[in-house]
Amino acid sequence: MIQRKRHALWAPSVCTALVAMSVPDSYAAFVGVDDFEGYGLLTEVSDAATNPGSNWFQENANVSDQVVLDPAGGTNQVLAFSNFSGGDHALWNDEFNIPAVGGVGTIFLRARLDNASPNLSFGLTDASSPGGFGSLHPQFAFRENATNFQVRDAGSFRTIADIDEDAWYNIWLVVDNDIDESLVYIQSDDDADFATFQQLSVGSPIDFRSDTGPTTDPLSKLLFTSGDADVVFFDDIFFDPTGANLTNPIPENPIPEPASISLIALGLLVAGARRRR
Repeated sequence: MIQRKRHALWAPSVCTALVAMSVPDSYAAFVGVDDFEGYGLLTEVSDAATNPGSNWFQENANVSDQVVLDPAGGTNQVLAFSNFSGGDHALWNDEFNIPAVGGVGTIFLRARLDNASPNLSFGLTDASSPGGFGSLHPQFAFRENATNFQVRDAGSFRTIADIDEDAWYNIWLVVDNDIDESLVYIQSDDDADFATFQQLSVGSPIDFRSDTGPTTDPLSKLLFTSGDADVVFFDDIFFDPTGANLTNPIPENPIPEPASISLIALGLLVAGARRRR
């Protein structure tokens, strides 16, 4: 559910002139999925009674997916996601589609950690009724402690960034469903280590989770799944189903310079070389 936020979503494309946007807002080929402005505070995005028409669904009543005020202050609304019952339970949005053959798409979102020990993963799934962590194919995680941004690379986790609590991060997830690999990019105005837009895991594309098998169906849902009660905040979710997109759909944040787009070219060349092995 995209509404007009405190900032107007008008921005120049890296290569094109300024254009007006309508709901759902888009930037370049990005389409707005949710900025959480259209919900009542403290309602759950998956609650059909209070938020009819929402494209969010939860596995069961054991997750909390409340809309709250931005912990950084102001009137901006964000999603606060956690699990309060143990186990791993899921929340998903079904406005995604990356085909299994030739499919490359980009998810942009903002994330913020609130504590020292989250156990939350997010990514994409092809499951019709997702469950917990095992439903993910590309899997990205905040786990073990709040400074670990990790990925599930085939059969094991590895840390790709040391990040801070109480800082917002812009994250780009470029997902290639044809060769079962991902690339990750990050930038933050709140963390000097990531003030400049950069690729994580440079030169080493990230394989999809191996125990879920190769994908033969479209990746159709953005899935969040949590194993504990520690809160992670999300906001400004966008999706480009047409390919790799490293532009920034939030104009108040720095837009990567055109030269930085060469990073994605390098990553895709590496991925292509791996596929031809």
